[in-house]
Amino acid sequence: MRFRIFKKNNKQDVKIEHSSDNLITSIIEVVKGLGFIFNCGNVLEIGSRDGNDANRIATYFKVEPSKVFIVEANPNCFKFIKKQFPKFDVLHKAVFNVELTLSFNNVFKENIGTSSLLDRNDNFYDDKSEKIFVDSIRADNYLNSKDIKTIGFCKIDVEGATLEVLESFGNRIADIQMLHLECEHVEIWKGQNLYGDIEKFLISNNFERAFFEFVGGVERQSDSIWINQSLLKLGSNAT
Repeated sequence: MRFRIFKKNNKQDVKIEHSSDNLITSIIEVVKGLGFIFNCGNVLEIGSRDGNDANRIATYFKVEPSKVFIVEANPNCFKFIKKQFPKFDVLHKAVFNVELTLSFNNVFKENIGTSSLLDRNDNFYDDKSEKIFVDSIRADNYLNSKDIKTIGFCKIDVEGATLEVLESFGNRIADIQMLHLECEHVEIWKGQNLYGDIEKFLISNNFERAFFEFVGGVERQSDSIWINQSLLKLGSNAT
């Protein structure tokens, strides 16, 4: 079954940004292409910022709040999400392919969602962030600790560390049914892996791309949705 690709230090309070207004539209198009009713089961968001996207996804798939899991490294974002969505399961850690205490660029001014474990190639962080330390956790260990068997929909937006997060799932990557990723096509963060590296990783782990769109129409960052081929087989059998 082939998918067609649809184009289309004073800390400040977290202000909700609607930068992902096309998120649900893209998900709807992908779900239509499945050819059967998709039971999401649960939602995992890694690098959430404000919990808004996780809430949108859960609302669309009719996932109850107790089955929404968020891992967020920025402490202000973590506190905001806990207050805004008290029924979500939220953890204050960074997901990475090793478990250590890591240096983290904690942005507190302007776009707080640009916080990252990685340093940038420009001076963007100079007057907008502070270096803090954050404990990391591998995604496979996180899933095991929560006794999560499968992930219906996983959204990852981690400012340059996408491949490291995916690697941290280990063999549990096979338990993800759908992935939504933000990836870079030019090196914004020092030494980061780019879209091509992530694409190769996902294809080698039996994922197929179902949606792709450059953010703002500029070939710098993109949003993409990937489907586990085991889920696609269900669609083939249904037809």
